[in-house]
Amino acid sequence: MKIIAVFLVTTIISFLGSIHPGPLNMCVIQSTLQRNLKTGILITIGGVLPEIIYGWLALRGVDFFEKNEVVFNYLQWLIVPVLLVMGLSALVKKNGKSTDFNQKDEAVSVLKGFSLSMLNPQLLPFWVLVLLGYSNYEHLHITDWTHELSFVLAASMGACLLNLAYALYADLKRDFVFKYLNYRSFDRVIGLAFIVMAFFQLLKNLEFF
Repeated sequence: MKIIAVFLVTTIISFLGSIHPGPLNMCVIQSTLQRNLKTGILITIGGVLPEIIYGWLALRGVDFFEKNEVVFNYLQWLIVPVLLVMGLSALVKKNGKSTDFNQKDEAVSVLKGFSLSMLNPQLLPFWVLVLLGYSNYEHLHITDWTHELSFVLAASMGACLLNLAYALYADLKRDFVFKYLNYRSFDRVIGLAFIVMAFFQLLKNLEFF
């Protein structure tokens, strides 16, 4: 059935497309190591919701992207200060590991994941290109609402599975990581990583590459 083919192929594409290091999976790894597995899972849940949103927008067609291009340009600039703040806050952070967790922290974790993923406007053109590719294959060409539903659910499923894998692996390797790094040193490494991401995003926005 086409609906199954669309779901499986889109899940694989979403999974593979999420492998590269980015703000969301870095945050998932950091939070899992410093807090606990539950925090990483909550950030993952928040982070995959924009995949559904951008997948749905991609289904609305290239016209939507062209008419709202300025919005996505602003998002590309907005992610720069967000990454800088995250990086600097990690560098100046005084405390290391924290295990206290309440309902407010849960909501903040979901919101953090959602914000980092939502500020990734590359998701929309990525899924638009995928859909254009699907149009060349009869078994993947999306023609009705069931195919659309399968597509948007799979777009989030692949990213969810990948980030859950990151969280589980980080949780498994926590003792190994902190055998060689204390919590303060780990904060510095993560902080510098976010700042480097902000720098490269800035260069990209300025069209240096």
